[in-house]
Amino acid sequence: MRHSDAEVRDHALFAFQTRPEAAIGYVDQLTPSLGYPEAQVRRRAVTTFEEIGTAAVPAPRRLRQRPATGIWPRGVG
Repeated sequence: MRHSDAEVRDHALFAFQTRPEAAIGYVDQLTPSLGYPEAQVRRRAVTTFEEIGTAAVPAPRRLRQRPATGIWPRGVG
């Protein structure tokens, strides 16, 4: 998800939160929302990952293995 509007990201994450089985295929695109500057988006991202469950675990692990770049946390982009 690369949309710059926090409300759009929040609504998209809510959609995935309510359909975690559909979200599994998008975990890599959802992971950057965990480091989004807007607190509501981060909370929704965490809740979405909780709903997805263990199927989401490999994505953050892959992210941690990459070196951080720039001024942003690894998950923002």
